[in-house]
Amino acid sequence: MRTVQNTKAAGFTLVELLIAMAIFGVVMTIAYSGIVSSLRIQSDQEVITSAQARLRRVVEVVTQDIRSAVFGSVTATPYASGQTSISFMLLSGAAGFPVESSANFSLASSSVIAARSAEATLLQGQRVVMVNGAGQGVVFTVGSVSDLGNNRFQLNHGSCRNTIDWAGGVQLFEIAQLGLRYDADDRTIYQSTGGGSEQPLAFNVDELRLEYTYNTGAASAANPTIVRDTPYMSGGVPTRKYVDGSGYTYILDRIQMVITSAEQSGNREIERTYSGYVDLTSNSHFTLMEVLPCG
Repeated sequence: MRTVQNTKAAGFTLVELLIAMAIFGVVMTIAYSGIVSSLRIQSDQEVITSAQARLRRVVEVVTQDIRSAVFGSVTATPYASGQTSISFMLLSGAAGFPVESSANFSLASSSVIAARSAEATLLQGQRVVMVNGAGQGVVFTVGSVSDLGNNRFQLNHGSCRNTIDWAGGVQLFEIAQLGLRYDADDRTIYQSTGGGSEQPLAFNVDELRLEYTYNTGAASAANPTIVRDTPYMSGGVPTRKYVDGSGYTYILDRIQMVITSAEQSGNREIERTYSGYVDLTSNSHFTLMEVLPCG
């Protein structure tokens, strides 16, 4: 007698196959979303790191230049000092020549200094600043140098008559005038030395903001600190010393710089901001409070 066995074909039913495909789709969607999110985060971090490093380098360069300013002076040449531009003086050679007093020192078209011949002759055609003990300075270009003997030299600057007094002694310093200017139209920071042609310093900058901090040592002052977008002016030029209506004296002792840049990461824009500040220095004998225009 033969036994007949029923066999059932092995495999997936259509319903089981559809369920498996749905689960696989969900898993792949989750995995894809995770990969995309991870790549986006990595791209953003790379952009942020690159932008921060670039902004930090720009701030370090600018603040280092400002930190080197002669006696912490802020000027109006080659650019007006304000919220998006600043000018200052840097020592660029021989410095600290004693200047002789004379009966007609004020408004004189020449000045006499004590120096060695090798140093004095190099001043011809150079920009210099004379600073007195009252914190006043005047900037001019040396036209010619005349040897008076005994290490005394006459500097002729007829195109710029002296406008400071011989107060507390006067010294002369060779300088370079450096200016920084932000152009919002092409997102570039430019620099100019001595009024020469502009050179780009930093690209892809969306904002540059400078702030000038004045402080008073008077404990009784209602506002011990004043923060401004522009320095106080005296005679059309920046001044480090400001006396308010109550008689309190404020000194410009800090400049802060804030720089912003927007970078692309995929189809998104990431904005980063970096800031730095410079505490302005002073000389124990000469503090340049204001640069007076030529007479």
